[in-house]
Amino acid sequence: MSGRIPHPYSAKGNWGMAVTHERHGVLGGSPKFINQVREHIANLDEQVYFFLNKYQQMKFLPNLNIQWLPELLNHVYGQETAHKLLQETRLL
Repeated sequence: MSGRIPHPYSAKGNWGMAVTHERHGVLGGSPKFINQVREHIANLDEQVYFFLNKYQQMKFLPNLNIQWLPELLNHVYGQETAHKLLQETRLL
């Protein structure tokens, strides 16, 4: 097996996943689904901070564009939490 997910979404549209070439992923779904994921992945928040800290370390690279990041975080976490994440990781 190639390690790829055969269908990165549910047939009924209850969840979906996007993965970048850098192997970063975004998983979305209903609140019930996300709560179940949180129950099984104890360090989910740590993974988000790890991801954001990596971008913080690279933000001075001349070709790095992270203008999309605040909008993604707003969509996933809501404006207040997204702002807090960006402040804590010094990406604002």
